[in-house]
Amino acid sequence: MKVKINILILLFSVLSTANVWAQTKVKLNKAESLQGVEKDGENYSKVVGGVWLQHENTHIWCDTAYRYTNKNALEAIGNVKIKEGDSITITGDRLFYDGNTKLAQMRENVVYRDDSITMYTDFLDYDMQGKLAYYFNGGKVVDSKNVLTSEKGYYNTASKFVSFKEEAILKTPDATIFSDTLQYDLNTDIAYFKGPTEIIKRDSTKLNANDGEYITRIEQSRLKSGTIETRENILSGDKFFFDEIQQFYTVTGNVEMFNKENEIIINGKYAKYWKLEGIIKVYEDALMKKPFNEDTLYLSADTLVSIESEIPEKKRLLAYHNVKVYNIEMQGKADSLSYHLADSTIFMYDDPLIWNQGNQIEADSINMLISNNKIDKMFLSTNSFVISEDSLLQKFNQIKGREMVAHFLENKIDQIDVFGNAESIFFAPTEADTILLGLNKTVCSNMIIDFKEGDMNSIKTFVNPDASLIPPHEIQAPDTRLKGFKWRAEDRPTKEEVLYGIRKEKPEIKPKKEIERIETLNKAIKNSPDN
Repeated sequence: MKVKINILILLFSVLSTANVWAQTKVKLNKAESLQGVEKDGENYSKVVGGVWLQHENTHIWCDTAYRYTNKNALEAIGNVKIKEGDSITITGDRLFYDGNTKLAQMRENVVYRDDSITMYTDFLDYDMQGKLAYYFNGGKVVDSKNVLTSEKGYYNTASKFVSFKEEAILKTPDATIFSDTLQYDLNTDIAYFKGPTEIIKRDSTKLNANDGEYITRIEQSRLKSGTIETRENILSGDKFFFDEIQQFYTVTGNVEMFNKENEIIINGKYAKYWKLEGIIKVYEDALMKKPFNEDTLYLSADTLVSIESEIPEKKRLLAYHNVKVYNIEMQGKADSLSYHLADSTIFMYDDPLIWNQGNQIEADSINMLISNNKIDKMFLSTNSFVISEDSLLQKFNQIKGREMVAHFLENKIDQIDVFGNAESIFFAPTEADTILLGLNKTVCSNMIIDFKEGDMNSIKTFVNPDASLIPPHEIQAPDTRLKGFKWRAEDRPTKEEVLYGIRKEKPEIKPKKEIERIETLNKAIKNSPDN
């Protein structure tokens, strides 16, 4: 046992001696004066005037230095400068340097420079063996384009990787980035964000995220769980991609757009934002929600588009393909819809249909004017047709004409004005409203129909009216329908269908009708002014 212990002691002594031999001493190259000093039993030398010291590949200049020979360390004061190799230079007011650990501790007015960055701080430790420069009480790092500041900073001089913590700020030519933890790779010009991060663009656009990266050289970002706030909208989602040069953004997963002025919310799975044009497109399961008469108006479509503009008249919301609208008092469908925010006007195109109470409203195009979140007027253009279901008599009152204007009171039809080729079928009940008095058929140029509680009540005719009242026993089936009549209750959207995309079973379109529809569409495209 004693032999083993002696061998271990001998081995330790050899290793310790080898380690001491491996540690080279800090040497003095130049100074104007040198003085040996002994204090508290420790010997050191004081060198003054144009001092130049060297430790391996590290050179140190200063006004005054204290050399602790036994510790292989020194303290430098005044105009201190360190130069390591060909690229790294550090200047400051004071330095403590340990030659054994190769740790340089520079203090006050410290400036670190290499071929990639310049670092400013009052407190810098530089581990030459680990190739790590770091500060703890505030600093600034500058490269060719960007400025980074933080309370704590770590710089790996070999990998050119910088880490910042606590109130980290990155200023680029296009944006200012605030983050709790930020890392910057000088080789790739990529900034990595860890934790809550805010990016403020030059045009005041704000971006917030919890994680992501920003390639400063090509101005592209990838963020997670974030928001974009523009002048008019706030756009949020799970993943973001930004191309600042092209001014193009994409959002993926749980997309939500909030229009601040009109309190409109749009949800979907994906979004694209063309910043220069002010266009935000939300698609796949796209759904709009808007406060409407103490309730909510829901609108779903394949695609929803918000158009921003400094000109109020140009601000609008577009919806196209499979548009469905639901509110307690109104439901609707169309292929396309345009909502002009300045005057609260909604335009519906391509087979638009609206249901209000027991009334079905259709025309080639329908325009609605909204006032104080209530329907004020509805304009029906070309082939206008209104069908009112009389649930008591189990009959359909009908109005047909070229153009119509429907007036609303508390979101219920109060009056309809018909202009051109006016026709009507009205089943006249007795005063008890349970027995049919007869069928009133009217043809004229114009007419006005008054409603009571949302149901047809009376008709006024103008310009050569031709009216007849058919007794109940003489009414034939053809008398009960105007040409073009079609009750489309199966197309009336439900709340579940609009909110969750639950679709009703639809009859299959016959090939002949589909071919005719495509041919008509192709002719319209061919004959349009812009082809």
